[in-house]
Amino acid sequence: MIIDNESEPGSWERELKKMPWGYGQSQTTTVQKALEDLRFYNFLKQADTLEQEILTLRRELEYLRNKDGR
Repeated sequence: MIIDNESEPGSWERELKKMPWGYGQSQTTTVQKALEDLRFYNFLKQADTLEQEILTLRRELEYLRNKDGR
C-alpha cells in the first residue's frame, strides 16, 4: 500500500472534484448530452446522423408498441 505523507489532507478529494471525468470516476450521460459533446468538438454531421437515426428508431419502437398494445 502506498501512503502519501507529503500532500496536505483533502488534496486528493479536491483533485477529484477538479477533474470529475478522470481517475476512473463514473460519469452518467444522456443521449442528448452525448450529441451536444459531439457538436462541441465539431462533429456536426456525425451528431446529426446519429440524432436522425435515434429519432427514427424511437418512432418505430413507439409504433410497434402501440400496434401490439391494441
